[in-house]
Amino acid sequence: RRGNADATGFLRIRVPESVTTLFWSVQAVDAGFLGGPWAPEQTLPLNPPASLSLSLSRFEADGSVVIRATGEGANARLLVSEDLKVWNEIAPFQQVAPGVFEARDSRPKTGARFYGATQ
Repeated sequence: RRGNADATGFLRIRVPESVTTLFWSVQAVDAGFLGGPWAPEQTLPLNPPASLSLSLSRFEADGSVVIRATGEGANARLLVSEDLKVWNEIAPFQQVAPGVFEARDSRPKTGARFYGATQ
């Protein structure tokens, strides 16, 4: 039967912050769902995530929303979702003061909008 990544071709993995190294391998599965040999194990060192806290900064007269990030936000980008499943990068955060960054959602839609950040 289909694997845990299904037909998407990718799988999002969440690991506890205490994990510092990820060990992984892959296996090809043919059309008859028979697995081939496993590839040699690989490792991926995980860096601790940067600390970043988001808050609504303000609504602009043109209808855009400004999101403020405080913490370690260098190179961070603003993410938006309408269903908490699909996330899209929409803008980079710009530093406005030491440890304070802002990004703008210039096309907010009616209904729920959820914001996050990635580095």
